[in-house]
Amino acid sequence: MDFINHENKLKQLTKGLVLRQIRSILIDPYANAFYDKQRRSEWFQDNTTRQFFGVNTQAMNLNLHERKYETDSISAVIRLCAGYHNKTQDSSIFDFNFVKAFKKIIKTFKLMQEDHTWNKQNNHYPYTFQRSTNRPTDTVVDGIGNKVNRTGLIRTFFRASDDSTTHQFNIPENAQASAVLVSLCDELEKAQLSWAIKFAVKPIIKEARALAKEIKDAIYKYGVYDGYFLYEIDGFGRQFFMDDSNQPSLISLPIYGFVDIKDPIYLKTRARALSNQNPWYFEGKVAKGIGGPHIGPDYIWPMAIVSQALTTDSKDEIEYCLKTLIKTTAGKFFMHESFHKDDSTQFTRAWFAWANGLFGELTLMVAEKYPDLLEKQY
Repeated sequence: MDFINHENKLKQLTKGLVLRQIRSILIDPYANAFYDKQRRSEWFQDNTTRQFFGVNTQAMNLNLHERKYETDSISAVIRLCAGYHNKTQDSSIFDFNFVKAFKKIIKTFKLMQEDHTWNKQNNHYPYTFQRSTNRPTDTVVDGIGNKVNRTGLIRTFFRASDDSTTHQFNIPENAQASAVLVSLCDELEKAQLSWAIKFAVKPIIKEARALAKEIKDAIYKYGVYDGYFLYEIDGFGRQFFMDDSNQPSLISLPIYGFVDIKDPIYLKTRARALSNQNPWYFEGKVAKGIGGPHIGPDYIWPMAIVSQALTTDSKDEIEYCLKTLIKTTAGKFFMHESFHKDDSTQFTRAWFAWANGLFGELTLMVAEKYPDLLEKQY
């Protein structure tokens, strides 16, 4: 985004991506992966349904690669739209397709605020998912997940890692959603919109702001314990703390504008996440950092190290993270998905696009704040 106004082809490419993501929301807001051309997915046999005239019908189709509902998939589209407009002031992306997609996003989030009691009483299950698999984190209990009690938070069936949630009120997912909704509303209110678009989007902005506030209030009411943020809760009192390497995570909350890096609740949360109080934090011979259940014990994710560096103003900590990232590529000179804490030659994915993109973001930040760190030999 930082270079989008310097090269018209890059701007057009990004605009095309924005429009494609808006189209994806219109196809299916519950899906997490799409095809540009129709074809039959390897996950076509997943038992995932949508509500159609009061009846749950199979929802997989030839446009979808996978239909795991992750709140962050929708939040990413919101963030992309807001970020593109913030950098370019190109309001042409806010057309009637966008209005329809924005309305569908708010509807989806609100439906996912409802609990299982409401679902049962109204015979309304907007989304279900089950997969035949030997990985329990690849499917959902009874197709709808463990029971939750309404709190104002949004249910998410899967985390950003594609692993199913234990309790569907995932705090990082909700924090991200709340923050990006506010940023998109801010952009829409200063955008140069036609009279018709402005008229159509005005009530949706009002609804979105109210929803963002409701989510944020619920996080502080139900998602904070003993001065730190929890990871997942169910609204009945069951809760637990951990942090995962994928974004959004607890450690990455400032990246999305939910809290400041100096916020006391965040600082306590961050300290816990980067310690053995987080069951997915590992220290080994070559590195220390956060992993997650997607790959399993003892594997650290470079993505989490990038998040750590992006959420501190400590030059020493940033330098340590930069050095660790560079020294654990196993000679590939690209960020992996994960690597073993004692031996970085044991890794998953020789090249992981998401982690490499975030490393680029970190490099730009370091170049701006601490350029001397880029002149060092690591």
